[in-house]
Amino acid sequence: GIDLKGKRLFLAAEDHKTVEVFDLDGKWLTSITGFGQPHAIRYLPEQNDFIVTDGDGFGMVELVSGENYKILSTIKLPPGVDGAKFNPVNHYYYVESGGSETGGQTHKINIIDTKEFKLVGDITLPGNHSEAMAITRDGKKMYVNLSGPKEVGVVDLTTRKLVARWPITGAETP
Repeated sequence: GIDLKGKRLFLAAEDHKTVEVFDLDGKWLTSITGFGQPHAIRYLPEQNDFIVTDGDGFGMVELVSGENYKILSTIKLPPGVDGAKFNPVNHYYYVESGGSETGGQTHKINIIDTKEFKLVGDITLPGNHSEAMAITRDGKKMYVNLSGPKEVGVVDLTTRKLVARWPITGAETP
């Protein structure tokens, strides 16, 4: 995550279970502890806070103060929390998590309202995991790499439904 005004870079140090803070000249400023396995970070300039997706085996997102680096709040999510994507149109943060049932038939994209820092819904997708996401400039559609079925899924963000599936043939890991 990046704070351009404050000239800071937030780095998820997964193996160290910390978030490292640097200035934009590369000088290390501090380590923030209290994470299980941080993955993605989104800085929220309007409130000088940032969100950290945390954990493979457990699953949560934390809201962290950009002023004193304390964890302010936590939202529990399904296990397998990984990457995330911010939608600048509606200010929602879409957080991947793994499948909850045996065999991984489905998994969730959890929807966090960044203004209120609360879970406002989810999107159920096929397979046990998504690896990457991209949101259209108008904020209406999301493209999701569905690693289980080896497809790209197209999600309508208004209805929160999968509206198209594009197979990726010949790829072991899309």
